[in-house]
Amino acid sequence: MGILNKIIKSVVYHCTEKPEHYVHVDEPKTMQERRQVQYNNWCKAKGVYNGSYLPKNPNLLMSSGKKGWVEITSCKDGTSNHRIFRRKSSGQIVDYNGKALTNRNTIADEHYHWRTASTIKGNRKISNAIKYRDRYGNTCSKGSKESHLAPLDKKYIFK
Repeated sequence: MGILNKIIKSVVYHCTEKPEHYVHVDEPKTMQERRQVQYNNWCKAKGVYNGSYLPKNPNLLMSSGKKGWVEITSCKDGTSNHRIFRRKSSGQIVDYNGKALTNRNTIADEHYHWRTASTIKGNRKISNAIKYRDRYGNTCSKGSKESHLAPLDKKYIFK
């Protein structure tokens, strides 16, 4: 049975495109989704952070070597609670929001937002209508439950 699994994995690997991002897949149905699962498992094993698989400590994003991330947070921000990162290899953009008081005087858990790539050019926003992606890679609206990604794919209850 082990050799058959190796053959199936090899066929999936060679007949599909390499994914650019970690995108959560609940149950793979297509060959491309199976390739996504292979890529996701590789990301976790190697500690390659991308897509919806992101570390609790955002400093780890930049310590991943050549395929790591670049911080593009605006100098004007000044707080360490909100940081913006761009992935070098794919241009993917994520916002990190650390623990902070919300307008309801409750402490919000740290979380990420995965932006669509067209919302930032260089270090500045080019669109006021920033779109986000959920952990499955689908676009979702700003402020929605789906746009809040927990570090390392943990369940996150948006308050």
